[in-house]
Amino acid sequence: MLTPEYLEQVGSDLSDLYYDLETEIIADIAERLKINGDRMTTTAEYLVMKLEQMGYQHEYIQRRLASIMNISEQKVSQILDDSTYQSMRDSLQRAKTYESVDGSSISFDEQILQSKTAINAELKNLTNSTARMATNTMLRTFDDAYMKVSSGAYSLNQAVDQAIKELIDTGIGQVTYRSGTKRNIDTAVRVAVRTGVNQNALKCEEQLLEATEHNLVVVSAHMGARPSHAEWQGKIYWRDHPEGDYENFEEATGYGTGAGLGGWNCRHQFFAYYPEMGNPYEDVDTNGNQEVYELTQQQRYNERMIRKWKRRKAVYEKAGLDTTLENQKIREWTERNNALIKSSKYLKRQYANEKGYAVMPIEMYRRKGHTHRKTAHNGGKIIDKALYNRITKPAIKAGADIRIADDKWQKHLENQQASAVSIGNIIFFSKEATVSDVLEEIHHFYQNKKGMNDHLGVKERAILNEIDAKEYLLSSAKKYKIPLEEVELTKKQLESYKKEKEKLKKEGKWHENS
Repeated sequence: MLTPEYLEQVGSDLSDLYYDLETEIIADIAERLKINGDRMTTTAEYLVMKLEQMGYQHEYIQRRLASIMNISEQKVSQILDDSTYQSMRDSLQRAKTYESVDGSSISFDEQILQSKTAINAELKNLTNSTARMATNTMLRTFDDAYMKVSSGAYSLNQAVDQAIKELIDTGIGQVTYRSGTKRNIDTAVRVAVRTGVNQNALKCEEQLLEATEHNLVVVSAHMGARPSHAEWQGKIYWRDHPEGDYENFEEATGYGTGAGLGGWNCRHQFFAYYPEMGNPYEDVDTNGNQEVYELTQQQRYNERMIRKWKRRKAVYEKAGLDTTLENQKIREWTERNNALIKSSKYLKRQYANEKGYAVMPIEMYRRKGHTHRKTAHNGGKIIDKALYNRITKPAIKAGADIRIADDKWQKHLENQQASAVSIGNIIFFSKEATVSDVLEEIHHFYQNKKGMNDHLGVKERAILNEIDAKEYLLSSAKKYKIPLEEVELTKKQLESYKKEKEKLKKEGKWHENS
Protein backbone atom coordinates (compact mmCIF):
# COMPACT_ATOMS: atom_id res chain seq x y z
CA MET A 1 0.00 0.00 0.00
CA LEU A 2 0.97 3.65 -0.25
CA THR A 3 2.02 5.04 3.12
CA PRO A 4 0.76 8.42 4.42
CA GLU A 5 4.38 9.62 4.27
CA TYR A 6 4.63 8.71 0.58
CA LEU A 7 1.35 10.43 -0.24
CA GLU A 8 2.43 13.50 1.75
CA GLN A 9 5.42 14.03 -0.55
CA VAL A 10 4.22 12.65 -3.89
CA GLY A 11 3.98 15.40 -6.49
CA SER A 12 6.22 17.79 -4.56
CA ASP A 13 8.71 17.93 -7.46
CA LEU A 14 5.92 18.99 -9.80
CA SER A 15 4.47 21.56 -7.39
CA ASP A 16 7.97 22.99 -6.95
CA LEU A 17 8.16 23.55 -10.72
CA TYR A 18 5.02 25.68 -10.59
CA TYR A 19 6.14 27.47 -7.42
CA ASP A 20 9.43 28.37 -9.07
CA LEU A 21 7.64 29.53 -12.21
CA GLU A 22 5.33 31.79 -10.21
CA THR A 23 8.34 33.29 -8.46
CA GLU A 24 10.02 33.78 -11.86
CA ILE A 25 6.92 35.56 -13.14
CA ILE A 26 6.69 37.84 -10.09
CA ALA A 27 10.41 38.68 -10.31
CA ASP A 28 10.10 39.28 -14.04
CA ILE A 29 7.17 41.69 -13.66
CA ALA A 30 8.96 43.54 -10.85
CA GLU A 31 12.16 43.85 -12.85
CA ARG A 32 10.41 44.96 -16.05
CA LEU A 33 8.56 47.61 -14.08
CA LYS A 34 11.75 48.80 -12.38
CA ILE A 35 13.66 49.01 -15.66
CA ASN A 36 10.89 50.74 -17.62
CA GLY A 37 9.46 52.96 -14.89
CA ASP A 38 10.77 56.12 -16.54
CA ARG A 39 8.56 55.41 -19.56
CA MET A 40 5.43 56.29 -17.59
CA THR A 41 5.77 60.03 -18.03
CA THR A 42 3.20 60.23 -20.87
CA THR A 43 0.18 58.06 -21.67
CA ALA A 44 1.33 57.34 -25.22
CA GLU A 45 4.80 56.22 -24.19
CA TYR A 46 3.40 54.14 -21.32
CA LEU A 47 0.98 52.27 -23.61
CA VAL A 48 3.76 51.47 -26.09
CA MET A 49 6.02 50.25 -23.29
CA LYS A 50 3.28 48.11 -21.76
CA LEU A 51 2.47 46.42 -25.06
CA GLU A 52 6.16 45.74 -25.70
CA GLN A 53 6.70 44.20 -22.28
CA MET A 54 3.54 42.11 -22.45
CA GLY A 55 4.72 40.67 -25.75
CA TYR A 56 8.09 39.71 -24.31
CA GLN A 57 6.51 38.17 -21.23
CA HIS A 58 3.87 36.23 -23.19
CA GLU A 59 6.45 34.65 -25.48
CA TYR A 60 8.62 33.52 -22.60
CA ILE A 61 5.79 32.21 -20.41
CA GLN A 62 4.27 30.18 -23.24
CA ARG A 63 7.61 28.52 -23.88
CA ARG A 64 8.19 27.82 -20.17
CA LEU A 65 4.68 26.45 -19.68
CA ALA A 66 5.07 24.15 -22.69
CA SER A 67 8.31 22.90 -21.17
CA ILE A 68 6.67 22.36 -17.78
CA MET A 69 3.77 20.44 -19.30
CA ASN A 70 6.23 18.17 -21.06
CA ILE A 71 8.05 17.54 -17.76
CA SER A 72 4.74 17.06 -15.95
CA GLU A 73 3.50 14.39 -18.34
CA GLN A 74 6.71 12.43 -17.96
CA LYS A 75 6.63 12.76 -14.16
CA VAL A 76 2.96 11.77 -13.90
CA SER A 77 3.57 8.68 -16.01
CA GLN A 78 6.51 7.62 -13.86
CA ILE A 79 4.73 8.36 -10.56
CA LEU A 80 1.63 6.37 -11.51
CA ASP A 81 3.60 3.38 -12.78
CA ASP A 82 5.73 3.28 -9.63
CA SER A 83 2.90 3.95 -7.17
CA THR A 84 0.62 1.31 -8.72
CA TYR A 85 3.33 -1.31 -8.40
CA GLN A 86 4.06 -0.26 -4.82
CA SER A 87 0.38 -0.19 -3.92
CA MET A 88 -0.68 -3.50 -5.48
CA ARG A 89 2.40 -5.58 -4.69
CA ASP A 90 1.29 -6.32 -1.10
CA SER A 91 -2.38 -6.72 -2.04
CA LEU A 92 -1.57 -9.31 -4.68
CA GLN A 93 0.65 -11.15 -2.21
CA ARG A 94 -2.17 -11.24 0.38
CA ALA A 95 -4.61 -12.55 -2.22
CA LYS A 96 -2.15 -15.30 -3.09
CA THR A 97 -1.46 -16.17 0.58
CA TYR A 98 -5.02 -16.18 1.91
CA GLU A 99 -7.09 -17.05 -1.15
CA SER A 100 -4.58 -18.85 -3.38
CA VAL A 101 -5.39 -16.31 -6.10
CA ASP A 102 -2.82 -15.77 -8.82
CA GLY A 103 -3.10 -12.09 -9.69
CA SER A 104 -0.72 -12.22 -12.65
CA SER A 105 -3.67 -12.33 -15.04
CA ILE A 106 -5.14 -9.08 -13.69
CA SER A 107 -4.09 -6.04 -15.70
CA PHE A 108 -4.25 -2.53 -14.28
CA ASP A 109 -3.06 -0.88 -17.51
CA GLU A 110 -6.44 0.60 -18.48
CA GLN A 111 -6.97 2.12 -15.03
CA ILE A 112 -3.45 3.59 -15.00
CA LEU A 113 -4.02 5.13 -18.45
CA GLN A 114 -7.30 6.70 -17.29
CA SER A 115 -5.56 8.16 -14.25
CA LYS A 116 -2.71 9.56 -16.33
CA THR A 117 -5.20 11.21 -18.67
CA ALA A 118 -7.21 12.70 -15.79
CA ILE A 119 -4.20 14.09 -13.90
CA ASN A 120 -2.61 15.52 -17.05
CA ALA A 121 -5.91 17.20 -17.96
CA GLU A 122 -6.06 18.78 -14.51
CA LEU A 123 -2.45 19.98 -14.75
CA LYS A 124 -3.14 21.42 -18.22
CA ASN A 125 -6.05 23.40 -16.79
CA LEU A 126 -3.80 24.71 -14.03
CA THR A 127 -1.13 25.60 -16.59
CA ASN A 128 -3.64 27.57 -18.65
CA SER A 129 -4.78 29.31 -15.47
CA THR A 130 -1.17 30.26 -14.73
CA ALA A 131 -0.80 31.92 -18.14
CA ARG A 132 -4.01 33.91 -17.72
CA MET A 133 -3.17 35.00 -14.19
CA ALA A 134 0.36 36.04 -15.21
CA THR A 135 -0.99 38.31 -17.95
CA ASN A 136 -3.64 39.82 -15.69
CA THR A 137 -1.10 40.37 -12.91
CA MET A 138 1.31 42.18 -15.20
CA LEU A 139 -1.47 44.43 -16.52
CA ARG A 140 -2.70 45.17 -13.01
CA THR A 141 0.76 45.94 -11.64
CA PHE A 142 1.80 48.20 -14.52
CA ASP A 143 -1.52 50.07 -14.51
CA ASP A 144 -1.40 50.45 -10.74
CA ALA A 145 2.05 52.06 -10.89
CA TYR A 146 1.01 54.31 -13.78
CA MET A 147 -2.13 55.49 -11.96
CA LYS A 148 -0.08 56.30 -8.86
CA VAL A 149 2.31 58.39 -10.94
CA SER A 150 -0.54 60.08 -12.82
CA SER A 151 -2.32 61.01 -9.59
CA GLY A 152 0.65 63.10 -8.51
CA ALA A 153 0.49 61.56 -5.03
CA TYR A 154 3.61 59.47 -5.65
CA SER A 155 6.96 60.12 -7.22
CA LEU A 156 7.99 57.77 -10.01
CA ASN A 157 10.25 55.71 -7.75
CA GLN A 158 7.67 55.61 -4.97
CA ALA A 159 4.96 54.41 -7.35
CA VAL A 160 7.13 51.67 -8.82
CA ASP A 161 8.38 50.46 -5.42
CA GLN A 162 4.87 50.46 -3.95
CA ALA A 163 3.46 48.53 -6.92
CA ILE A 164 6.21 45.92 -6.56
CA LYS A 165 5.48 45.51 -2.84
CA GLU A 166 1.78 45.03 -3.56
CA LEU A 167 2.67 42.54 -6.30
CA ILE A 168 4.71 40.32 -3.99
CA ASP A 169 1.92 40.42 -1.38
CA THR A 170 -0.78 39.31 -3.81
CA GLY A 171 1.25 37.05 -6.13
CA ILE A 172 -0.32 36.10 -9.43
CA GLY A 173 -3.55 34.97 -7.78
CA GLN A 174 -5.23 31.72 -6.77
CA VAL A 175 -7.23 29.00 -8.47
CA THR A 176 -10.89 29.01 -7.41
CA TYR A 177 -12.80 25.71 -7.43
CA ARG A 178 -16.55 25.21 -7.81
CA SER A 179 -16.77 24.56 -4.07
CA GLY A 180 -15.40 28.06 -3.45
CA THR A 181 -12.06 26.74 -2.19
CA LYS A 182 -9.05 28.78 -3.29
CA ARG A 183 -5.49 27.49 -3.64
CA ASN A 184 -2.18 28.80 -4.89
CA ILE A 185 -1.02 27.19 -8.13
CA ASP A 186 1.72 25.05 -6.53
CA THR A 187 -0.66 23.81 -3.82
CA ALA A 188 -3.30 23.02 -6.44
CA VAL A 189 -0.74 20.96 -8.37
CA ARG A 190 0.33 19.02 -5.27
CA VAL A 191 -3.28 18.27 -4.31
CA ALA A 192 -4.16 17.22 -7.87
CA VAL A 193 -1.24 14.79 -8.07
CA ARG A 194 -1.65 13.43 -4.53
CA THR A 195 -5.41 12.91 -4.97
CA GLY A 196 -5.00 11.40 -8.44
CA VAL A 197 -2.29 8.97 -7.34
CA ASN A 198 -4.28 7.82 -4.31
CA GLN A 199 -7.49 7.42 -6.30
CA ASN A 200 -5.64 5.40 -8.93
CA ALA A 201 -4.31 3.04 -6.24
CA LEU A 202 -7.80 2.67 -4.72
CA LYS A 203 -9.39 1.98 -8.12
CA CYS A 204 -6.82 -0.75 -8.75
CA GLU A 205 -7.61 -2.17 -5.30
CA GLU A 206 -11.31 -2.18 -6.20
CA GLN A 207 -10.49 -4.02 -9.40
CA LEU A 208 -8.67 -6.73 -7.43
CA LEU A 209 -11.48 -7.01 -4.87
CA GLU A 210 -14.06 -7.47 -7.64
CA ALA A 211 -11.90 -10.02 -9.45
CA THR A 212 -11.59 -12.07 -6.23
CA GLU A 213 -15.20 -11.34 -5.12
CA HIS A 214 -13.93 -10.21 -1.73
CA ASN A 215 -16.32 -8.44 0.63
CA LEU A 216 -14.45 -7.19 3.71
CA VAL A 217 -11.91 -4.35 3.64
CA VAL A 218 -9.77 -2.62 6.27
CA VAL A 219 -9.04 1.11 6.12
CA SER A 220 -5.57 2.40 7.02
CA ALA A 221 -4.97 4.74 9.98
CA HIS A 222 -2.39 7.38 10.74
CA MET A 223 -1.77 10.09 13.32
CA GLY A 224 -2.69 13.61 12.29
CA ALA A 225 -5.71 12.61 10.20
CA ARG A 226 -8.31 15.37 9.83
CA PRO A 227 -11.06 14.96 12.46
CA SER A 228 -13.76 13.89 9.99
CA HIS A 229 -11.51 11.09 8.72
CA ALA A 230 -10.29 10.04 12.17
CA GLU A 231 -13.83 8.79 12.89
CA TRP A 232 -13.65 5.95 10.36
CA GLN A 233 -9.96 5.19 9.94
CA GLY A 234 -8.42 1.89 11.11
CA LYS A 235 -11.71 -0.06 10.97
CA ILE A 236 -13.12 -3.02 9.03
CA TYR A 237 -16.12 -2.64 6.67
CA TRP A 238 -18.20 -4.65 4.22
CA ARG A 239 -18.51 -3.61 0.55
CA ASP A 240 -21.07 -5.75 -1.31
CA HIS A 241 -23.29 -7.30 1.35
CA PRO A 242 -23.72 -7.03 5.16
CA GLU A 243 -21.39 -9.21 7.15
CA GLY A 244 -20.95 -9.55 10.89
CA ASP A 245 -21.22 -6.35 12.93
CA TYR A 246 -19.29 -4.30 10.39
CA GLU A 247 -20.60 -1.05 8.84
CA ASN A 248 -21.15 -0.33 5.16
CA PHE A 249 -17.87 0.85 3.63
CA GLU A 250 -19.16 3.66 1.42
CA GLU A 251 -21.71 4.99 3.89
CA ALA A 252 -19.24 5.10 6.78
CA THR A 253 -16.21 6.53 4.96
CA GLY A 254 -17.84 8.63 2.24
CA TYR A 255 -15.78 6.77 -0.36
CA GLY A 256 -16.43 8.23 -3.80
CA THR A 257 -17.06 11.77 -2.52
CA GLY A 258 -14.63 14.67 -2.40
CA ALA A 259 -14.79 14.94 1.38
CA GLY A 260 -14.50 11.21 2.04
CA LEU A 261 -11.91 8.46 1.77
CA GLY A 262 -9.84 8.89 -1.39
CA GLY A 263 -11.18 12.43 -1.87
CA TRP A 264 -9.41 15.78 -1.82
CA ASN A 265 -5.95 15.50 -0.30
CA CYS A 266 -6.79 12.21 1.47
CA ARG A 267 -3.92 9.90 2.45
CA HIS A 268 -5.99 6.88 3.55
CA GLN A 269 -6.01 3.53 1.75
CA PHE A 270 -8.09 0.36 2.01
CA PHE A 271 -7.43 -3.24 1.07
CA ALA A 272 -8.84 -6.74 1.50
CA TYR A 273 -9.31 -7.88 5.09
CA TYR A 274 -8.70 -11.51 6.05
CA PRO A 275 -9.56 -12.63 9.61
CA GLU A 276 -6.39 -14.73 9.67
CA MET A 277 -4.19 -11.64 9.36
CA GLY A 278 -6.02 -9.57 11.95
CA ASN A 279 -6.48 -5.81 11.85
CA PRO A 280 -3.01 -4.28 11.37
CA TYR A 281 -4.30 -0.91 12.70
CA GLU A 282 -5.90 -2.25 15.87
CA ASP A 283 -2.94 -1.20 18.02
CA VAL A 284 -2.38 2.19 16.40
CA ASP A 285 -2.67 4.82 19.13
CA THR A 286 -4.89 7.58 17.78
CA ASN A 287 -5.90 9.09 21.14
CA GLY A 288 -3.77 12.15 20.45
CA ASN A 289 -4.92 12.45 16.85
CA GLN A 290 -6.59 15.85 17.27
CA GLU A 291 -3.50 17.28 18.95
CA VAL A 292 -1.19 15.94 16.23
CA TYR A 293 -3.53 17.23 13.54
CA GLU A 294 -3.44 20.73 15.01
CA LEU A 295 0.34 20.60 15.43
CA THR A 296 0.75 19.47 11.82
CA GLN A 297 -1.48 22.28 10.59
CA GLN A 298 0.63 24.76 12.57
CA GLN A 299 3.81 23.35 11.04
CA ARG A 300 2.38 23.68 7.52
CA TYR A 301 1.48 27.30 8.29
CA ASN A 302 4.99 28.03 9.57
CA GLU A 303 6.47 26.49 6.42
CA ARG A 304 4.25 28.64 4.21
CA MET A 305 5.39 31.75 6.05
CA ILE A 306 9.06 30.78 5.64
CA ARG A 307 8.51 30.30 1.90
CA LYS A 308 6.60 33.56 1.68
CA TRP A 309 9.39 35.62 3.23
CA LYS A 310 12.10 33.82 1.22
CA ARG A 311 10.21 34.62 -1.96
CA ARG A 312 9.80 38.27 -0.92
CA LYS A 313 13.52 38.51 -0.24
CA ALA A 314 14.45 37.03 -3.61
CA VAL A 315 12.12 39.33 -5.57
CA TYR A 316 13.01 42.42 -3.55
CA GLU A 317 16.69 41.78 -4.21
CA LYS A 318 16.02 41.65 -7.96
CA ALA A 319 14.06 44.90 -7.75
CA GLY A 320 16.81 46.59 -5.74
CA LEU A 321 14.66 47.00 -2.61
CA ASP A 322 15.80 46.71 1.00
CA THR A 323 15.49 43.19 2.46
CA THR A 324 16.24 43.85 6.13
CA LEU A 325 12.68 43.00 7.20
CA GLU A 326 12.63 39.89 5.02
CA ASN A 327 15.84 38.52 6.57
CA GLN A 328 14.44 39.16 10.02
CA LYS A 329 11.14 37.41 9.25
CA ILE A 330 12.89 34.36 7.74
CA ARG A 331 14.88 33.96 10.96
CA GLU A 332 11.80 34.46 13.15
CA TRP A 333 9.62 31.94 11.36
CA THR A 334 12.41 29.38 11.08
CA GLU A 335 13.08 29.62 14.83
CA ARG A 336 9.35 29.37 15.55
CA ASN A 337 9.03 26.28 13.37
CA ASN A 338 12.08 24.60 14.91
CA ALA A 339 10.69 25.21 18.40
CA LEU A 340 7.36 23.66 17.41
CA ILE A 341 9.06 20.56 15.98
CA LYS A 342 11.15 20.11 19.15
CA SER A 343 7.98 20.28 21.25
CA SER A 344 6.45 17.13 19.70
CA LYS A 345 7.79 13.65 19.02
CA TYR A 346 5.37 13.35 16.09
CA LEU A 347 6.74 16.23 14.03
CA LYS A 348 9.73 16.13 11.71
CA ARG A 349 11.30 19.01 9.85
CA GLN A 350 10.27 19.04 6.17
CA TYR A 351 13.09 20.96 4.49
CA ALA A 352 11.44 20.75 1.06
CA ASN A 353 8.42 22.64 2.42
CA GLU A 354 10.65 25.52 3.53
CA LYS A 355 12.54 25.91 0.27
CA GLY A 356 13.12 29.35 -1.09
CA TYR A 357 13.93 30.26 -4.65
CA ALA A 358 17.05 31.85 -6.10
CA VAL A 359 15.38 34.00 -8.72
CA MET A 360 16.74 33.63 -12.23
CA PRO A 361 14.98 36.48 -14.05
CA ILE A 362 13.50 36.36 -17.52
CA GLU A 363 15.97 39.09 -18.46
CA MET A 364 19.03 36.84 -18.47
CA TYR A 365 22.03 38.92 -17.46
CA ARG A 366 25.47 37.96 -18.68
CA ARG A 367 27.31 38.57 -15.45
CA LYS A 368 30.97 39.28 -15.27
CA GLY A 369 31.05 35.82 -13.79
CA HIS A 370 31.50 34.03 -10.50
CA THR A 371 34.90 35.74 -10.76
CA HIS A 372 34.40 39.13 -12.41
CA ARG A 373 35.38 39.36 -16.05
CA LYS A 374 37.57 42.36 -16.83
CA THR A 375 36.13 45.24 -18.82
CA ALA A 376 37.69 48.46 -20.09
CA HIS A 377 36.71 50.03 -16.77
CA ASN A 378 38.95 47.70 -14.75
CA GLY A 379 41.68 46.75 -17.19
CA GLY A 380 39.95 44.48 -19.71
CA LYS A 381 39.81 44.88 -23.49
CA ILE A 382 36.69 46.08 -25.30
CA ILE A 383 35.77 44.10 -28.43
CA ASP A 384 36.66 45.94 -31.64
CA LYS A 385 33.91 46.98 -34.03
CA ALA A 386 34.90 44.67 -36.91
CA LEU A 387 34.88 41.55 -34.72
CA TYR A 388 31.67 42.68 -33.04
CA ASN A 389 29.93 42.94 -36.44
CA ARG A 390 31.38 39.60 -37.56
CA ILE A 391 29.94 37.82 -34.49
CA THR A 392 26.57 39.56 -34.30
CA LYS A 393 25.61 39.66 -37.98
CA PRO A 394 24.57 35.95 -38.28
CA ALA A 395 22.55 36.23 -35.07
CA ILE A 396 20.71 39.29 -36.41
CA LYS A 397 19.82 37.30 -39.53
CA ALA A 398 18.54 34.55 -37.22
CA GLY A 399 16.16 37.00 -35.51
CA ALA A 400 18.18 38.64 -32.75
CA ASP A 401 17.64 42.35 -32.11
CA ILE A 402 21.09 43.45 -30.92
CA ARG A 403 21.82 46.89 -29.51
CA ILE A 404 24.57 48.77 -27.70
CA ALA A 405 23.24 50.04 -24.38
CA ASP A 406 22.24 53.70 -24.21
CA ASP A 407 22.98 55.67 -21.03
CA LYS A 408 19.93 54.31 -19.18
CA TRP A 409 20.69 50.67 -19.98
CA GLN A 410 24.41 51.17 -19.38
CA LYS A 411 23.66 52.38 -15.86
CA HIS A 412 21.29 49.47 -15.29
CA LEU A 413 23.91 46.95 -16.46
CA GLU A 414 26.51 48.52 -14.19
CA ASN A 415 24.13 48.28 -11.23
CA GLN A 416 23.59 44.60 -12.04
CA GLN A 417 27.35 44.03 -12.55
CA ALA A 418 26.45 42.66 -15.96
CA SER A 419 27.89 42.98 -19.44
CA ALA A 420 24.66 42.16 -21.30
CA VAL A 421 20.94 41.68 -20.77
CA SER A 422 18.48 39.68 -22.90
CA ILE A 423 14.74 40.37 -23.03
CA GLY A 424 13.10 37.95 -25.43
CA ASN A 425 15.10 38.27 -28.67
CA ILE A 426 16.48 41.72 -27.74
CA ILE A 427 20.08 41.86 -26.47
CA PHE A 428 21.65 44.95 -24.96
CA PHE A 429 25.45 44.90 -24.74
CA SER A 430 27.43 47.07 -22.38
CA LYS A 431 29.65 49.69 -24.01
CA GLU A 432 32.51 47.87 -22.29
CA ALA A 433 31.65 44.35 -23.53
CA THR A 434 34.59 42.06 -24.31
CA VAL A 435 34.99 39.41 -27.03
CA SER A 436 33.95 36.72 -24.54
CA ASP A 437 30.90 38.70 -23.43
CA VAL A 438 29.58 39.04 -26.98
CA LEU A 439 30.38 35.47 -28.03
CA GLU A 440 28.77 34.01 -24.93
CA GLU A 441 25.59 36.08 -25.11
CA ILE A 442 25.12 35.27 -28.80
CA HIS A 443 25.64 31.59 -27.98
CA HIS A 444 22.92 31.86 -25.33
CA PHE A 445 20.63 33.42 -27.94
CA TYR A 446 21.02 30.32 -30.10
CA GLN A 447 20.50 28.06 -27.07
CA ASN A 448 17.22 29.80 -26.30
CA LYS A 449 16.15 29.76 -29.92
CA LYS A 450 16.64 25.96 -30.01
CA GLY A 451 14.99 25.51 -26.62
CA MET A 452 18.14 23.87 -25.29
CA ASN A 453 17.44 22.02 -22.01
CA ASP A 454 13.99 23.62 -21.78
CA HIS A 455 12.61 20.28 -20.58
CA LEU A 456 14.61 20.63 -17.36
CA GLY A 457 14.01 22.66 -14.23
CA VAL A 458 15.15 26.28 -14.08
CA LYS A 459 18.40 25.75 -12.16
CA GLU A 460 19.39 22.63 -14.15
CA ARG A 461 18.73 24.40 -17.44
CA ALA A 462 20.67 27.49 -16.41
CA ILE A 463 23.72 25.60 -15.15
CA LEU A 464 23.92 23.20 -18.11
CA ASN A 465 23.53 26.06 -20.59
CA GLU A 466 26.27 28.00 -18.81
CA ILE A 467 28.58 24.98 -18.94
CA ASP A 468 27.83 24.56 -22.64
CA ALA A 469 28.50 28.26 -23.29
CA LYS A 470 31.82 28.23 -21.40
CA GLU A 471 32.95 25.15 -23.30
CA TYR A 472 31.99 26.88 -26.55
CA LEU A 473 34.08 29.90 -25.62
CA LEU A 474 37.13 27.76 -24.89
CA SER A 475 36.73 25.86 -28.17
CA SER A 476 36.48 29.19 -30.05
CA ALA A 477 39.40 30.93 -28.33
CA LYS A 478 41.83 30.60 -31.24
CA LYS A 479 39.27 31.36 -33.94
CA TYR A 480 38.27 34.68 -32.36
CA LYS A 481 41.64 35.42 -30.73
CA ILE A 482 40.16 35.69 -27.26
CA PRO A 483 42.73 37.28 -24.92
CA LEU A 484 44.54 34.87 -22.60
CA GLU A 485 43.16 36.58 -19.46
CA GLU A 486 39.60 36.01 -20.67
CA VAL A 487 40.39 32.38 -21.52
CA GLU A 488 41.76 31.73 -18.04
CA LEU A 489 38.76 33.41 -16.43
CA THR A 490 36.38 31.32 -18.56
CA LYS A 491 38.14 28.15 -17.35
CA LYS A 492 37.59 29.24 -13.74
CA GLN A 493 33.93 29.98 -14.44
CA LEU A 494 33.46 26.61 -16.15
CA GLU A 495 34.99 24.83 -13.17
CA SER A 496 32.74 26.83 -10.83
CA TYR A 497 29.54 25.77 -12.66
CA LYS A 498 30.66 22.14 -12.75
CA LYS A 499 31.29 22.22 -9.00
CA GLU A 500 27.89 23.78 -8.47
CA LYS A 501 26.31 20.97 -10.47
CA GLU A 502 28.15 18.27 -8.48
CA LYS A 503 27.22 19.95 -5.19
CA LEU A 504 23.52 19.92 -6.12
CA LYS A 505 23.81 16.26 -7.13
CA LYS A 506 25.33 15.30 -3.79
CA GLU A 507 22.56 17.16 -1.98
CA GLY A 508 19.92 15.36 -4.05
CA LYS A 509 18.73 18.64 -5.55
CA TRP A 510 19.74 17.92 -9.15
CA HIS A 511 17.06 16.52 -11.48
CA GLU A 512 18.63 16.35 -14.91
CA ASN A 513 16.37 13.50 -16.03
CA SER A 514 13.21 15.43 -15.26
